[in-house]
This record gives sequence, C-alpha cells and structure tokens, in this order.
Amino acid sequence: MNSASAAVTTYLTHLVNDYRSYTVEEYHRVPDKDAAFYTVTGTKRLKVVKRMYEDSDSAHSWIVTKDDPKLGHVVGDILKAATWKAPATNYTRGNVFSPDSYTERARWTGVS
Repeated sequence: MNSASAAVTTYLTHLVNDYRSYTVEEYHRVPDKDAAFYTVTGTKRLKVVKRMYEDSDSAHSWIVTKDDPKLGHVVGDILKAATWKAPATNYTRGNVFSPDSYTERARWTGVS
C-alpha cells in the first residue's frame, strides 16, 4: 500500500470511528452495522461517499488527487462536498497526509 492510499484509508477509518463513537456515546444505540465510507475515483479528485442503511449514499467530502495551482489545492487536500457531483473549492478543510489537520473538522456527518 503506498502512502497516498494509506493516508486515505486512515481518513476513512477516522470517519467510521467517529460515527461509531457518536452513535454509542451520544445516543447509546447500536451503530448501523452496514455504515461505511468509500471512495469513487474521478479525474482530479476522489469523492468520499457515506453509505448508511445499505441504500442511502451521499457525498461526504472530496480528496484532491492532482495539484491545482489555480485553486491553490495540493494532493491530499480535503474539500467539503457542495453537491453529489462537486466539491466546495473555496478552501481546504485539512489534508489526508496530516491527520491533525482534519481530526476536529472531519466528522461522520461531513467536514466543516
């Protein structure tokens, strides 16, 4: 596994763990056993998709896979999802290569 895919895996694991701890600690409920986060590869970015209850998918966030000097984004930057098809490109919310940059901002519900 290369460092990029390891960093993405760490990010996805963070999201799953955040979901599970929130569900158990806040609501004292059993988390959805099928809850998952996965990526869909695009030309410039990975779309991070949140799947709940087997059939409910939504765009969670985006990860930059190619530097974009025009927007000031570098590989690994995390972007908030604006829609199913596009990220909010106004600024980054962290970088997958630096977990400290997203730990507080990336929650299972989205990034802020």
